[in-house]
Amino acid sequence: MNQVIGTGINRKDGRAKVIGAATYAAEHQIPGLVHGYLVTANIAQGRITSIDTQTAAKAPGVIAIFTPKNAPPVFKPSNDFINSKIYEARLPLSDDQIYYAGQIIGLVVADTFERARHAAHLVKVEYSAQPPIIEAKNANFQEAPPMLGEEMIFEKGNFAIGDFDSRMAAATTKITATYTTSTELQAPMEPHAIIAHWQDSDSLTIYEPSQWVLNSQRTYAEIFGLQKEQVRIITPFIGGAFGCKAFPWSHGILCAGAARQLQRPLKVALSRRQMTANTGHRSETEQKISLGADADGKLVAIDHTVKSITSPVDTFTEPCTIITAAMYAAPNLRTQQELGVMNVGMPTFMRAPGEAPGLWALESAMDELAWELNIDPVELRLKNESKEHQRRGLPFSAKHFAECLRVGAQQFGWQDRPKQVRPLSREHKLIGWGMAGASFPGLRGSASVKVRLLADGTAEIL
Repeated sequence: MNQVIGTGINRKDGRAKVIGAATYAAEHQIPGLVHGYLVTANIAQGRITSIDTQTAAKAPGVIAIFTPKNAPPVFKPSNDFINSKIYEARLPLSDDQIYYAGQIIGLVVADTFERARHAAHLVKVEYSAQPPIIEAKNANFQEAPPMLGEEMIFEKGNFAIGDFDSRMAAATTKITATYTTSTELQAPMEPHAIIAHWQDSDSLTIYEPSQWVLNSQRTYAEIFGLQKEQVRIITPFIGGAFGCKAFPWSHGILCAGAARQLQRPLKVALSRRQMTANTGHRSETEQKISLGADADGKLVAIDHTVKSITSPVDTFTEPCTIITAAMYAAPNLRTQQELGVMNVGMPTFMRAPGEAPGLWALESAMDELAWELNIDPVELRLKNESKEHQRRGLPFSAKHFAECLRVGAQQFGWQDRPKQVRPLSREHKLIGWGMAGASFPGLRGSASVKVRLLADGTAEIL
């Protein structure tokens, strides 16, 4: 590790990206390629009463228009997170219902991108609108389900050990605070785009930026009734992702289905506006944290209750409490996750999913507790470092949080920091001294490889 830190290392794909030699998903040149442009809803709740495509169909270069009346046939995948997950679970153009503004309600295919976009704006849609839920205060919150099961990455949010209520009431020093985070949109430099190319009826090649090509391969195979070996996912470069390119989205399924029906390679590239509704975001959160400590600053009780938002078309929980049980030791610990439904597109993973907003709230609360106790924030964390994962009851095989705090404080000159609030300013700008802890789960999975040892002493990876 010491040979890496402080050493300039060139990324393998860095030069190609910088000089424009990298070929991204939307840039592959396929003979006979045609272009699709999405038609999206401009209401947030209701249903489609009519779609008039006559004018659009007569526009120059238009090849086909797909709506809920003639959606390409697809199979609904198992939607198993590990093997064949799509976001959202509702298949594109599967009904006339509108669940959020910007929802995909059609696809116009033409011989050029510009003609497809022009014709898409000629599609006339009438709606029966209903009042949408667009504020969290109006959402119905219920206990959030586990995303991947009890023993997997994102566990059930509701967890408790000890007796929080009684120990919190008896705590010498206590704080309760509510922290809110707003919706965050993902905007990678490379927009979402896909090219679907059917070589024949049972051989599909997908050019799409993917952070998880094996999941994409299995998902597209299930959707179109193929074996996974009949699907190729080509992703030589990704121009940013942050989590929003981990799984296939509705536009990809629609593109591949339309390409199969037209028997033409088809490209669909989303605009920035279309991405805000159809390729995921980080949910807004409201987090209430209660901390109780004894006179020596030892935590006796922690409660972390989170409200986050999902879409009517599927379930995604921003797992803010995932790391709470691993950071600080408290004999009485309670975490709760509640999920509310609003008329918005699907939230999804965004670096770091759950840990970023969850730790921001927890660490802010620890700072407030340190202030009430009149204890150095670093000292408070050192006093309460957890030696085991309290949810799982297992000791950590390696944990260097305390060491990091001590070294960081020494290198930063923490002992010389001003103790007062807002003590420093320069040119009318406040200069703060602060610290916080952070952790991210180390995920491990099975893997296998075949190696052939050759007579000359070298090895070949098969």
